Amino acid sequence: MNEYLNNFKSLSDRTELLESLEWDEVALEQLHSFINMQKDCFVPTHPAKLLEHIEEFFGKPTKEVVAKIFKREIKKIKGSKNEN
Repeated sequence: MNEYLNNFKSLSDRTELLESLEWDEVALEQLHSFINMQKDCFVPTHPAKLLEHIEEFFGKPTKEVVAKIFKREIKKIKGSKNEN
């Protein structure tokens, strides 16, 4: 399995992303590479700015899917903070 697929672990996330990219697996790998590059290079990027770049390079449907994933993950983080 491609190392970039670890960014989006659920099958539904990967399927939704692939669908937003018109089933282009190369584009999915490029998206994962793009996101990893931001993380690996320690480039501080506000999520809104990252979403703008995703829309520019991968299209609005992909931006909307990633935004949904971000919101879900933020909700999980906030929920775990409240538990402690």
